[in-house]
Amino acid sequence: MEQLFQSVISYFLKTREFFGGILEPALPWFYGAAVLLSIFFFWGIIHFIINSGYLARMTDEYSNRFGIGDVSQLRKLRAWKKVLKRIKSVEMTDWKLAILECDVLFDEILKHSGIRGADVHERFEQFPSTSVSNYERLLQAHRVRDSVANDAGFILSQEEARAVVKIYEQTFKELGLIS
Repeated sequence: MEQLFQSVISYFLKTREFFGGILEPALPWFYGAAVLLSIFFFWGIIHFIINSGYLARMTDEYSNRFGIGDVSQLRKLRAWKKVLKRIKSVEMTDWKLAILECDVLFDEILKHSGIRGADVHERFEQFPSTSVSNYERLLQAHRVRDSVANDAGFILSQEEARAVVKIYEQTFKELGLIS
């Protein structure tokens, strides 16, 4: 058994000497390649953290925990920026999502205002019509949202989607969500 162990060790030592002689001149290149790969992967990790929204979620979580700033307002502003990005898209699905996200934002405003209800429809019915100047247009925008949400085959032009988002934008400005 000891002889087998000795022969295995001598084989590995001879293999190391053989490859060591070949690889030793290229060792600085391996070091350089390792450094470049490390930099690339480090950049990838940082890029992923920033673009995935992980950093924003962690910031919100710590802000909530320590009571710093108005986190719900920051979330709403981020959501509004997302709506604006979606409405500029060329895809109808993005326009529909923008309208749905506008209505979700409006529902959050209703909830934070203390308006109670089982769903967005009940809260919308309790929303005072005198709270915003464009209440009738907001009602129409909400109906478009219902069509988008309930009818998968609902066809929507970009102009219609932009008009609906404009209605929500005016409402959000009047309610102080955006400036």
